[in-house]
Amino acid sequence: DTKMKARPYGAPFPFRLKLYTGCLMFMVICILLFFPLMYYSSFSPALAPNSVNMTQTTVQFQGTSPIYEGLNRARAADMPIDTVDDASIYFAKALAATRPGLASTVEDKYMQVMSYSDYSLTVWSVSPPIMQQLLVRLQTENIEFEMLTLLTRARGQGGPQFGLPQNYTLASPLRNKVIEMLTTNQSEIVLPNFYCPFIVNDPLSVHMADANPSTGKLMNDCKLAYVKDQRATYWQLKCRSLFKNGNDPVSATPAEKACFDSGGYRCVSMDYTDSAANRDHKWVPPYFVIMSSEVPKRNGLGGLFQTFSIITLYGTFVLTAGRIIRVMLTGSAQRVVLEDMKFPDPLIGLVEDIKLARGEGELALEEDLYAELINIYQSPELIRQWTAPK
Repeated sequence: DTKMKARPYGAPFPFRLKLYTGCLMFMVICILLFFPLMYYSSFSPALAPNSVNMTQTTVQFQGTSPIYEGLNRARAADMPIDTVDDASIYFAKALAATRPGLASTVEDKYMQVMSYSDYSLTVWSVSPPIMQQLLVRLQTENIEFEMLTLLTRARGQGGPQFGLPQNYTLASPLRNKVIEMLTTNQSEIVLPNFYCPFIVNDPLSVHMADANPSTGKLMNDCKLAYVKDQRATYWQLKCRSLFKNGNDPVSATPAEKACFDSGGYRCVSMDYTDSAANRDHKWVPPYFVIMSSEVPKRNGLGGLFQTFSIITLYGTFVLTAGRIIRVMLTGSAQRVVLEDMKFPDPLIGLVEDIKLARGEGELALEEDLYAELINIYQSPELIRQWTAPK
């Protein structure tokens, strides 16, 4: 840097200057390049589980009012979750051991079980004409149960609310049982492979796990009951539990606990991936297992970048900073004539003369002086002549 007046002629540049122009600039470039990757990686301290605050599920015959409604709302004191606790880690371990197809999905996920009541929150109100139309449709077509789950989560760039639909087709034998239940008040029917209870909560989206209703993979059997008394008509829904004694791995059987602790090595006859293997499990109220990834927190540094994806972060801040650094480090050969003048006072005086001419209203003189200034800056030789020490 030839502007350092304190450096003796012919002396080496100070180490401080080399550190500033070399190592420090290298560190800045590395931070700009790798900060977004670290921020969105699992090593980032600004990440927290994208916990789910509420789920609401409705089940209805296709084209009618809901026969079942369930709601689970997390307590405000428990939300949002900042760390993955030991209970979630153990639950993920138990789920991966008994359902190997979910092992990669539950890894580093925050686990929640959102359970409902087995009885619907609302009564079933349907007019006699609609009931008659429903019975006719059950006799003539493969009518569907429509299940819709609305999910609200605490964080995530893809939005706070999602709707997840699932459909269950009533084939001929089941249709006849439903008709009998509606007309004679038969107590209950079993619906094999009724729904998939596993939800994957990614940072940008929410979707069901990779289930297969035709084979029963990651599906769950349910039991539907129609209750009609003097006060109201309502429905009851129960489904098979995740483990033999319920959904809590702590209350699992000794054989199941041994399977959990072995990481899958002592799990003979405990692959619960298909619903057929769960038909000796308890009947429990409907539930969903939610596997949530970590996302940036709302407060602090995470709050600043929580709405940005990694592509957006690179496309704005990093590229902008890169362009600034590029301007600083390139083009010095073209700028040296303008930035390294030995005696710039004559040019400063010319600029001040232009200012005075404008102030006095001598606009013709101002234009002449401005044209002279532009002519000087277009010629490196004239710049040298004007800025040479007298």
